[in-house]
Amino acid sequence: MLLGVISLLLSQTARFISEICVPSSLFTSRFYICSESDYQDLLRNTDANQTALDKNMFGGQRLHVCGEGHEPFVSYEGLEQLHRFLFILGITHVLYSFVTVVLSMIKIYSWRKWETLAGPIAAEELKARRTKVMRRQSTFVFNNASHPWSKNKILIWMLCFLRQFKGSIIRSDYLALRLGFVTYHKLPHSYDFHKYMVRSMEDYYNGTIGISWPLWAYVIVCVLINVHAAQAARRAAPTVLLPRLASRRAMASTKAPGEKHHSIDTQLHQLVPGKVSEDDKLIEYDALLIDRFLNILQDLHGPSLREFVQECYEVSADYEGKGDTTKLGELSAKLMGLAPVDAILVASSILHMLNLANLSEEVQITHRCRNSKLKKGGFADEGSATTESDIEETLKRLVSEVGKSLEEVFEALKNQIDPHLCLCLFYIF
Repeated sequence: MLLGVISLLLSQTARFISEICVPSSLFTSRFYICSESDYQDLLRNTDANQTALDKNMFGGQRLHVCGEGHEPFVSYEGLEQLHRFLFILGITHVLYSFVTVVLSMIKIYSWRKWETLAGPIAAEELKARRTKVMRRQSTFVFNNASHPWSKNKILIWMLCFLRQFKGSIIRSDYLALRLGFVTYHKLPHSYDFHKYMVRSMEDYYNGTIGISWPLWAYVIVCVLINVHAAQAARRAAPTVLLPRLASRRAMASTKAPGEKHHSIDTQLHQLVPGKVSEDDKLIEYDALLIDRFLNILQDLHGPSLREFVQECYEVSADYEGKGDTTKLGELSAKLMGLAPVDAILVASSILHMLNLANLSEEVQITHRCRNSKLKKGGFADEGSATTESDIEETLKRLVSEVGKSLEEVFEALKNQIDPHLCLCLFYIF
């Protein structure tokens, strides 16, 4: 519509614009739209007031002739060429916009099969699909952050540049992005993330497909400057910018898993006891195990329970690391303030997290012993690990705070939790 309005205004004001005469000295080679040699040839063969267009094109009107030493600001021929330029510009813009939208729709709708796999169909398949999504998130982290090239800045940029020509988005990237969006906005796992992406694409192109005023200003500047000398740079600009933008997008998806790993390590430094905080490799193993466990807990029982379990685990970690008995009382108060079922769930979750931390520590110790690298007084030895006696002592103190006998505790637990866990707790007591 904007092009049509401009074309209509030009057609109505063409005669008045062509009658504007300016001194010939104002025109220099800086404003030539062609090379200076071509322009000099044109001056030798034509007159400044002469036009190559047929006079019948202007309704038989007599062309205005400027006086000596003056030239038309814009000739009839220039206005006609401007009309043709607007027509070609409109067709090119519509064609490019159509091709852009079609290619985007083809790309986005090719992800529909991944959305079908990620969305749960029935309640019985919900847990399985959640587990599958989490596995894909782990695959996403593994594919982008576990390779040696992810540590080299030069090599990673080269690979990101080449990746855009093969497959910009793979299945693990899509499922990880979907899981992050659903988790952050607290949406159900049945949410149609693909439909949201289609709506986002429509809103995006609704604002970007069009000729904005800055673009028109750019066109006017190109007309006024020496476009013949600058056209090579303008033609090369899209060739340089588009691959760079695509490489930038690939770099963003590659750096995201590394940032996630860093956040996991930082979080775990606050959770685990201080006696193992100096061992970065051990922290990394603990982070992977505990983070996956907390993700499962949040997936099944919600983010509020995950935060409460994490807070209780911090208290228990402070008790183990510093031996502060007040932390044990604080933990007992937190558990006693819950409903019996929730208290048992939180206690069992903390027990599982302690076992995971202890397991990763024992694996690390075994690995060092096997390689004969364990030294007395090193980072972590068998005496510094969280043992079953620590857990036993913690549970005994919690039971003593409640003030119930072991038989009463067993009767309260056997009908609310798994029998095997109940027997294990009773055996510890």
